[in-house]
Amino acid sequence: MYVIACLKSAGSEFTVQEIVMESKKFERPFGNSHANQMLSSLTDKGLIYKNRHGKYSFAVPMLAGFIRRQEIPMPLAIGLTD
Repeated sequence: MYVIACLKSAGSEFTVQEIVMESKKFERPFGNSHANQMLSSLTDKGLIYKNRHGKYSFAVPMLAGFIRRQEIPMPLAIGLTD
């Protein structure tokens, strides 16, 4: 969900391809099939929904901003393991 929240279009609609491209910026990118599986699971849980044009959106307004605020910055996360 963090990868989706980092999309520029996270506040409106996003596609599987956008998610896959964004994931390449992170340590462990994933492919189309993995993204589709995750989206299916998130849809079943009611966190996102698929519109009639085949794009996805968060089911809760401003959820992307909330998710981004929960991420611990890397320097702080490294200090937690010491």
